[in-house]
Amino acid sequence: MVDELHRRTDHPDYDMTRIALQTWAEALRDPVLHDHARTGYLDALDHVSRLVACWRDAGFLGPDADTDAVAVTVFSLMHGLIVIHHLVDDVPADQLLAGVTLLGDAVADPRARAASARPLAH
Repeated sequence: MVDELHRRTDHPDYDMTRIALQTWAEALRDPVLHDHARTGYLDALDHVSRLVACWRDAGFLGPDADTDAVAVTVFSLMHGLIVIHHLVDDVPADQLLAGVTLLGDAVADPRARAASARPLAH
């Protein structure tokens, strides 16, 4: 995902990610653009879901993996990377991998699941 982000931000003629950010903002105020953007994003999400199904079929995910859940997660990460790239700084691929791995490990650990069932202290 980080490599793809750079392919899009380093395009010699335009930065597609800046166009995406502007579209998100405008779609919040313009109902017609919102409908077009929603349709486009639902199509893109469907494409990611089909890609995830290929990962599952190739053995990268368990045979019962919820491809829609994984697709939503991947899609959310992609959008978050765009925002953080433009507003904070680049996220190195190894840092993203480490963070996703740590989160996955925490979710898979029964102690982490038990802790997440407890209310958070403020």
